[in-house]
Amino acid sequence: MPPSPHPGAAGRPNVRSKKRSQRWGQILLGLVTALVVGGAGIGLWLYLNPSCPRDPMADAQAFLAGNPPAEAIYAKAVTCQQCQAVDASILLFRRAADAGNGPAAHELGKIYDPADFAPPGLGKRALQAPEANPVMAGNWYGRAIAGGDQSASSDLDGLVNWARAAAAKGDDQASELLRQLGR
Repeated sequence: MPPSPHPGAAGRPNVRSKKRSQRWGQILLGLVTALVVGGAGIGLWLYLNPSCPRDPMADAQAFLAGNPPAEAIYAKAVTCQQCQAVDASILLFRRAADAGNGPAAHELGKIYDPADFAPPGLGKRALQAPEANPVMAGNWYGRAIAGGDQSASSDLDGLVNWARAAAAKGDDQASELLRQLGR
C-alpha cells in the first residue's frame, strides 16, 4: 500500500486539495467575468461615443484638409483629447495654436509639462506627450498667454517652480527653461 499524503488520511478524500481547486476555480471565474464585463463596457463606450474615430490621425488630417477656422480645430482637438488620441490631439492643438488660439497653446503646454508628468500607464492626466519637455511646455504657455489665455500664467508659474527645483538637482532642460524665461 502506498504511503498516504497526510498521516491519518488513509481512505479519506484530500479536503485541502479540493478546497484549493475550488478556490482557483472561483478566482478564474472572477477573472473571466471581469474580462467579459470590461470588454462589454469598452464596447458600449465606443458605441455611445461615435466621436472617437477608429483612426484618429487620419480623421484629423482629413478634417484639416477642409481648412477649418482655429476655433473648430481646437474643438476637434478637445474631442481627440477625450478619446486619448495623443498624436491627433497634438497635431490639432498645434495647428489651432499656430493660428493664434490661446487655449490650444495652453493645452500643448499641459501635454509637455513635467511638473505633473506620469510615466505611460500610470496616467495622472488624460493626455500627455510620450516624454516631458519643460522647454516646450514653457514656450507653449508663453504663446497661450500671448494668445489671450491668462489662465496659462498659473501653469507657467508652476512649471517655473518645478524648473527651479529640478535645475538645483542638475536637470539641463530645467536650466535651459529658466535661462529662456530669464528667471
